[in-house]
Amino acid sequence: MSVGTLYNEVMDRARVFLHATINEHWGIAVAEAMARGLPVVVHKSGGTWSDIAEEGKYGLGYRGAEEVFEVIPGLLTNQKV
Repeated sequence: MSVGTLYNEVMDRARVFLHATINEHWGIAVAEAMARGLPVVVHKSGGTWSDIAEEGKYGLGYRGAEEVFEVIPGLLTNQKV
């Protein structure tokens, strides 16, 4: 199985995309996840937060692990977060 095939299978099974990189300039993986229709959760720093998620307009943000544990369960249960 190729890496690309494995990547596609994992993304197809995912229900949310957590991007854990801090101060990413512009995260192509986040854009790919959004193109697949996944809700994205990104660190509130760098271009992934300001340019891709547009500071909460197109994705959710977090500053620390505690916030991730608050945001993701709401996404998985379709609750407003």
